[in-house]
Amino acid sequence: MANIQAVVFDIDGTILDTSEYIYQTYEHVLRQHKLPLRTRDDIASQIGKKIEDCYAFLAIGVEPKQLINSHNLFQSNNLALVRPFAGLDDLILNLRSHQLKVALWTGRKHHVLESLQVAGIEPKDFDVIVDPTMYQKGKPD
Repeated sequence: MANIQAVVFDIDGTILDTSEYIYQTYEHVLRQHKLPLRTRDDIASQIGKKIEDCYAFLAIGVEPKQLINSHNLFQSNNLALVRPFAGLDDLILNLRSHQLKVALWTGRKHHVLESLQVAGIEPKDFDVIVDPTMYQKGKPD
């Protein structure tokens, strides 16, 4: 580890188990807008993409703006679906014991700090949290 100075973790799916948070959000939005439900495999195939692109695939021909509003509202009201992965505290302590900086990165625009806090993770425990407000190009750039 002599040359490694920092470790950067993605938030969703890496330090936070957000699978149910994501699946249930898409399922709720499709039901709420009376759109055909999609399988979890269909939803999983879109995870990590821009939300507009996800809905373009999951709700073909539907303007995504209202869907995205419903999406954000559901997520803000259902943060309890977010869970930390086991062993995170020990991992962070281990990295710190090697004098490594620890950072978080996310492409998610909403409810990031709240998700961490609900999962019992203190944002102050990280040297930096990078979110979409800090860069111009998102995934995959």
